[in-house]
Amino acid sequence: MRMLIAGDWHGDLWHAKWCMDRAQQYGITCIVQLGDFGYWEHQDEGKFLDQLSRLAKNYGVAVYWIDGNHENHVLLRSTYCVPERTDENGFVQMRDRIFYIPRGTAWEWAGVRFLGLGGAFSVDRNSRKEGRSFWFDETITDEEAELACENGKDGVDVVFAHDVFTGVDINLVFAMQGRYLSKSPPSDRNRDRLKTVVDAVQPSQFLHGHYHVYYKQNVMQHYGPVRVVGLGCDGMEVDSISVFDTELVAPRT
Repeated sequence: MRMLIAGDWHGDLWHAKWCMDRAQQYGITCIVQLGDFGYWEHQDEGKFLDQLSRLAKNYGVAVYWIDGNHENHVLLRSTYCVPERTDENGFVQMRDRIFYIPRGTAWEWAGVRFLGLGGAFSVDRNSRKEGRSFWFDETITDEEAELACENGKDGVDVVFAHDVFTGVDINLVFAMQGRYLSKSPPSDRNRDRLKTVVDAVQPSQFLHGHYHVYYKQNVMQHYGPVRVVGLGCDGMEVDSISVFDTELVAPRT
């Protein structure tokens, strides 16, 4: 099974269409989007979801997404995260061909075990307005980390996240590109929670967005190496996507 993995969309319909163009070009029918999707239904009354659903139908793809820090988490959970919208994998159907992956959801595709865990800290929180462009539910809680560990207790192969776990030198990634990443204790705590999950479920691959930078890094953990891939965002085109093939995932021993 091949899928297109996409970094932050920020509600950019043009960029979402560009990603669908690439998926069609590669013969891919599944897109996994890694947070900062652009769920702002309080502002657009569902227009982005409606338009995205029509595009997905036209392109013959399905879009699965995890939440980032820039989503209306309160409205998302109260409106959509209900049993009648949740399928056997734990995915929440929001529109035709549009599915949200709640934090801590574990599932299997083509014999490969996946875990989704969105959420991150907004370093620009002070410039945002609570309830309009910022929500306190943006970061991973201890309970959500525990749920992820429990759901992935038999081990997972791949984690889809918005943030990256402690131990990945994201500061070095920025420095190599002539950029600077300011230190933030709340960000560190979110990354520490992700590290707790990684230690528990022991993935061999970890893909994330959030930092708007494309890189690949092999990171050694106590159980072995993890292939980490960070993706860019809307406006970055090829640096914002990656093709993932389940047949290339090494079987667990």
